[in-house]
Amino acid sequence: MNGKERRDYTRKHGKVAARKHYGLMEQEDIVTLDGHRIGSVYRYWHPTYTTWVHKAVLVTDKVYDYISFSGEQEAVDWARAKYAALKDPQFAKLLYNMIVEKTTVDQLAQDIGASRDVVYKWLRGDSVPAVHFLVSICKALRPDEWATLHRDLCEMITLERK
Repeated sequence: MNGKERRDYTRKHGKVAARKHYGLMEQEDIVTLDGHRIGSVYRYWHPTYTTWVHKAVLVTDKVYDYISFSGEQEAVDWARAKYAALKDPQFAKLLYNMIVEKTTVDQLAQDIGASRDVVYKWLRGDSVPAVHFLVSICKALRPDEWATLHRDLCEMITLERK
């Protein structure tokens, strides 16, 4: 089936009939990283949003997915970033480096109102800070650019979440 056949069918029978006839999903593209398949990207009709979207599906020990309204490249970029974040999490390392350059763990814990044991859990990668602690950390470590840091750390945490 080529694009012309699909367009002709759609003109003759309408969009709803064409979706039923051809299915709601189109084109599977394989997402690779270093020559290995890490997932797929599909373009499909999303009934809730009533529009075509791109869905990235990443399969590791679990299945992760992401819906992009911006296009295929955004979905591919997400799949690659998610894979890299799961393979080599950076949040704990980055937090440690920021603390060492600015203060001590004990002082940071006192400044944000958390116990030092909780901060050490974050540094080991056993957990991540709650939203209010993350805002406080950003304000304590980078007072002039805390909002940008907060956004970047939130994106990092989201990608690394299993």
